Amino acid sequence: NQHGTYRVKDEIAAVYSINSDGWNSTYASYNIDKVPGKFRIAIIGDSYIEALSVNSDESIAEKLENTLGSDDFEVYRFGISGAPMSQYLHMLRREVIKYRPDLVIVVLVHNDFDESYRFLKGSYGSNFMKIVIKDNNVSEVEPEEFIRPWYMPIRESATWRYLAYRQQVPYNRIKDIFLGNDAEYQANISIASIATEKDLNKITTDYLFTEMKKACDNIGSKLLIVMDGDRKSIYNKMDPNVLYNKGALSLNLIAGEASGKNGIDFIDLHPFFEADYKEHRVKFDFKYDGHWNAYGHEIAAGVIYRHIKDSSILPHSLN
Repeated sequence: NQHGTYRVKDEIAAVYSINSDGWNSTYASYNIDKVPGKFRIAIIGDSYIEALSVNSDESIAEKLENTLGSDDFEVYRFGISGAPMSQYLHMLRREVIKYRPDLVIVVLVHNDFDESYRFLKGSYGSNFMKIVIKDNNVSEVEPEEFIRPWYMPIRESATWRYLAYRQQVPYNRIKDIFLGNDAEYQANISIASIATEKDLNKITTDYLFTEMKKACDNIGSKLLIVMDGDRKSIYNKMDPNVLYNKGALSLNLIAGEASGKNGIDFIDLHPFFEADYKEHRVKFDFKYDGHWNAYGHEIAAGVIYRHIKDSSILPHSLN
């Protein structure tokens, strides 16, 4: 039940609306009971789905619901900034399935893979569910209880937030001022560099997709995996064949292969972003923020809409 404006420099002034269940959404609350005949979709992800960088009615979830038609469809979104793919499984099991969605959409970005098995420093990043890989065997590590560190009031102060978010002063520089130099891992510094652990990423993806599919099958829900593109490479006119072979898009291939292996629908957004940029020359993200802007959310929602309408996901009465 919080409302406010998320600001980044003078580029972003996005209105957010945290509902009574704790999710950024235009829904004041999520209903456990379903309306007969209405198709329910749940979208799981990180900051791309929490989508603080755009107005709460401009995210992929709201755009998808508007396109499908709110009379017959409802789209709930479950986004936690910083969450990796392993946490998506935890969210699916512990939160999403109680709403019994007809379709679960998991939106992946490139740092979701290694952060599922990488244990991070800091008070926030390692409070997600993780997996441990040993001799090709996978075990789960439950999330730890979040304990507020002593410096949390500093981070919640108006001065801190103004510097870190509005003015985009590098987080570690601020942290060094108050806490000394103890650099910690940062996501998405180079999405190409995180594609190097190919074997670990494949094991991680196979395991998590298998478990996600099981959770969805148990409630009779269908599963769709959606993978972000390498948008910077599109703007720089890089050869996607090279990126699929050795770069960040090799993770898209891993996700696609694991989806096929488990009988899961899969969308690689990269070629759709690439084709749209060639035609319209409109970027999908912000100058000072790498997340999707409203246009990026709109394109992604449109791709998902067409996939849903053209596939066997919907019952005949809604197709």
